[in-house]
Amino acid sequence: MDARERIADPEELIRSAVEEKLAGVWTSAPGRVVSYDAAKQRVSVQLTVKGFVKQEDGTQKAVDIPVLQDVPVQFPSGGGQTMTFPVKPGDEVLMHFTSRSPASWQQSGGDQVPTDSRMNNLSNGFAVLGFKSDPKALANVSTSATEVRSDDGNTKISLSGAGGVGITTDKTVGISAANGVTMTGGAGDITFTGTLKVIGEIDLNGIHLSSHKHTGVQPGGGTSTGPTN
Repeated sequence: MDARERIADPEELIRSAVEEKLAGVWTSAPGRVVSYDAAKQRVSVQLTVKGFVKQEDGTQKAVDIPVLQDVPVQFPSGGGQTMTFPVKPGDEVLMHFTSRSPASWQQSGGDQVPTDSRMNNLSNGFAVLGFKSDPKALANVSTSATEVRSDDGNTKISLSGAGGVGITTDKTVGISAANGVTMTGGAGDITFTGTLKVIGEIDLNGIHLSSHKHTGVQPGGGTSTGPTN
């Protein structure tokens, strides 16, 4: 029993009752991913803040909240484009709990009537990725560019008005295009460093390098000189 219930003060009794009711209302809370279903984009989440259960003597005991199941994951999306992430167990998330049941909307989309009366309930959760506790804060976050990056910073795409676009990685870069790749240096040059290996043909201003022949050459066993300007 709350000690305030022993006090003959109506205002204090009302305040105690309201606080007890609000203790069961959830708006948002941090958590961590326990498992991930990539096909459904759903996670199970363990909240990383504990709940409190009132004991018979009026004291409060901190307890783990049961693992939340089948929670939809939020990926940044709009206009038919979506940025996805390889969600892993242990990833930190922020859980949002809607003020009305989203079950019928989640199942069917569109405008729906809530299937039950639950409000700000632990069953009304959505998991938002990207929130990090201090021990997992990223190192060397750019203050001048937008980056899509690995947490270790070894692979990233950087975009800024001053620096343009940059791609950095300690791995490989692959490009696959069904209808061709177009590159232009504009007013500048395209500079390539390394060994260029081509499987196919090189067309240089209409000249096919694999079949191009020079005229005025005398047959013989000699070796030609190197390239000339």
